[in-house]
Amino acid sequence: FHLPGLGRSTALALAENGAAKVFILGRREEVLQETVSLSKKDTIIPVQADITSKGSLQAAYETVAAQTEHVDLLIASSGYGGLPMSPPGPKPDGSIPSLLEFRDHLWVLSRRRFRKAYGNQRERDFFHRCCILASAQRSK
Repeated sequence: FHLPGLGRSTALALAENGAAKVFILGRREEVLQETVSLSKKDTIIPVQADITSKGSLQAAYETVAAQTEHVDLLIASSGYGGLPMSPPGPKPDGSIPSLLEFRDHLWVLSRRRFRKAYGNQRERDFFHRCCILASAQRSK
């Protein structure tokens, strides 16, 4: 995850809404730890990884596989650059937005702008998703 934006928001929303474990991947340990500290739940697990390196992705997979039998959901939001997007802030009561509120926050983005910004990410996302396939198989 490029955590300061979409990845961080997703991880926090999943944790807040009851996910048992939320593994987050990122290159910068300090950003991973900051995301963990923002959560009110104790379910976000940081894993340092560089998505441009197959070896690093394999090591991340092994770290995740050692802590869970399967992955129910994979969100590949890694990237370099892209659209300027900030996560929705806390609600007036201090709670994290729900997944529906998070979706509504993202929904305003036009498809054209999204394709222009993220069209070249398919290669990185492909390897990111491939890395987790063994875990998906074990869940059957």
